[in-house]
Amino acid sequence: MRTFLLLIASSLCFCTGPLLSQTTSTEVLGTVSDTTDAVVPGAKVTLLRVQTGEQRTTITDGNGNYSFPLIEIGDYTVSVAIEGFKVQVKTGVHVEYQQKARVNVQLEVGAITDRVEVTAIGVELKTDDASLGATIDQTRVVELPIVNRNFASLVVLTPGVQFGTRMGLSPLSTASSFFPGATQISANGQRDANQRVTLDGVIASEPLVNTVYFNPSIDAIEEVKVQTGSYSAEYGMNNGANIQVALKSGTNQLHGAFFEFLRNDAADAKDYFLNFQVPAGSALQSKNRLRRNQFGAWLSGPVTLPFYKGKDQTFWSFNYEGTRETQESVAQGFWFPAAFRNGDFSALLKPLIRNGIPVRAPTIIYDPMTGEPFRDALGNISNIIPANRINKNAQNFINTYLPLPQFTPEDILDTNVIRTVPNILYQNQYFARLDHQFSAKNKIFGRFATMHGDYQINDLNPNFPSTQRIQNYNVAFQYLHIFSPKTLNEFRVGFNKVNNDQTSLRSNSNFDPDSLGIGQFRVAVDNNRKFRPDETGIPPTGIIGSDIGARFDLNGIYQISENLSFIRSSHTFKTGFEILRYGLDRAAANVPLGNLGCCPGSPCLKSKHIYL
Repeated sequence: MRTFLLLIASSLCFCTGPLLSQTTSTEVLGTVSDTTDAVVPGAKVTLLRVQTGEQRTTITDGNGNYSFPLIEIGDYTVSVAIEGFKVQVKTGVHVEYQQKARVNVQLEVGAITDRVEVTAIGVELKTDDASLGATIDQTRVVELPIVNRNFASLVVLTPGVQFGTRMGLSPLSTASSFFPGATQISANGQRDANQRVTLDGVIASEPLVNTVYFNPSIDAIEEVKVQTGSYSAEYGMNNGANIQVALKSGTNQLHGAFFEFLRNDAADAKDYFLNFQVPAGSALQSKNRLRRNQFGAWLSGPVTLPFYKGKDQTFWSFNYEGTRETQESVAQGFWFPAAFRNGDFSALLKPLIRNGIPVRAPTIIYDPMTGEPFRDALGNISNIIPANRINKNAQNFINTYLPLPQFTPEDILDTNVIRTVPNILYQNQYFARLDHQFSAKNKIFGRFATMHGDYQINDLNPNFPSTQRIQNYNVAFQYLHIFSPKTLNEFRVGFNKVNNDQTSLRSNSNFDPDSLGIGQFRVAVDNNRKFRPDETGIPPTGIIGSDIGARFDLNGIYQISENLSFIRSSHTFKTGFEILRYGLDRAAANVPLGNLGCCPGSPCLKSKHIYL
């Protein structure tokens, strides 16, 4: 199935006074006044980004207001100068993602050669937009303990936000066969499929069920912004949580971090059920394994080449994170003993006696053709089916794809196999970003992120493992142009592509389910044709397990955004549009291998004289 959906969203925002619409980036704004609280028009305001040395200037309007929209997150210094007043400098202004940081300045009468420096502390009351939510800043991103280093654990710090059902309400879960670490968030009771997650402004979720597979390394995240309601029209494509993740850019200083996070079972106790009900004298199994290693590096700095020095102009950042995990869980089941496979059910006539009481009544096997119990030559009930009455194809099917029991329990119908089943994750992800400032009026950035992972999901029956393979690519490019201090344009383009395949041992092979000898399997809705190689596998029989249905997804979202912000008199406007193209290219089915059930009135498979 291949589907394309084209969406166009546009918005026009109008505010009075100093109130500004919410921008795609962040903003510093404020009012300049004197010691009598009279506004000061015509003052020169300079904004300096400490990390990169980037500067922008503007002039206060007739109401003493100034604004620097579409800036990056980070630490800033604001300075104000006008003849007749001392120069006022405010340092330590930290601007969070999507924050409208209000920095009001009060000038003192004096010579312009005098300088007053004030360190900004605290946060003024938020009055410049009505959105609900929270920002998880760099300090909390780095210092808070995070389960499996999944940024979803940061998002749920926001009131009204919780892990989605497809995450099993936990960052540890692989519910619904979703890839480990896949993220879906629910906010204020909305479905998790209604979330919108962006990386540097580019959508990061795949379009099928809106799941995020690329989870940035915690070391690569600058801040996380969560909005749960009343957000701007430019984010109106979804009615759930609006999550914006800002990845780190480079600065004038060379920074780096190398990390390794390790979890294992060295100090863990054995699972209680690992050797539970194992008969006395049987060999005990060793402790179920847990091996998890997350390791990598993050590096950033100015671009420095023999022929080019990028200080204050060109910056780079790079991140790599690898995950290797083997996690075993205890599983148990009942596998047919050898005697049952050969038609000998005589043990069912003598149930286990515990504390002088049989655990169940004797079980008698009846001949479906006569309605009578199977008997021996003396006429006694034997519960033994003659060899010539057993379907050899069904018998061979069971012997081939169902191992023999691990041990013989006291009760013949009790659990006879207990073992640890490993699930194995192998994953690598990369992130690289380049920022360049051509001039005070033109700057760009480009960013590439990718994740490749294989997740092997094993079964108690070793004949039916499956593998989920994810390849995720997220690309972002942004161009910011400042026409004047009061007119700015932001253009962004990007895409998010997810290749999500789930296969079994027999997927993409020449395996023919007809060779099992238990029936013919056809695609009834397509002229009763046989399965293709990408469809084939062992169908569910309700007896020994089955292959999962293969699934092949190549889904993506392509995005173009254009935003124009301008100030006219005491009013600020923002207008723009966003074009999204959704592509769903998938091969999957709800009942991919069909169903094989019992025929009416008989406890056997749909084949003459099959006894199990």
